[in-house]
Amino acid sequence: MTRYRCSRASCSQTVSREDLKNLRMQLYSAAEYSELSYSNDDQKQIVVETLRDYAVKALVNTVDHLGSITYKVNDLLDAKVDVVSGTELRVSCIEQRLRTCQEYMDREGLS
Repeated sequence: MTRYRCSRASCSQTVSREDLKNLRMQLYSAAEYSELSYSNDDQKQIVVETLRDYAVKALVNTVDHLGSITYKVNDLLDAKVDVVSGTELRVSCIEQRLRTCQEYMDREGLS
């Protein structure tokens, strides 16, 4: 099972493929039940509408779940970009100090 976990405190929920597999099983189960009900029931229109409502709710929940995952991944990436930017700035400062020291040593004839 593949799991995605955000490392920041704001991302405490674990998201997994297992959640989506469970949703798939629920949809298949609902479809099977509706198919049996449809073939045995005189109120076919009600069964079709119920199945449609269930499928729409499941799809909305899936899209919402994927949106939540996207938000968390974007938040995590933003945090990592901030860390990399800070590191690049520190490296740039160190390089500047090294150049300044090298220029000073060259002028003073220490090298």
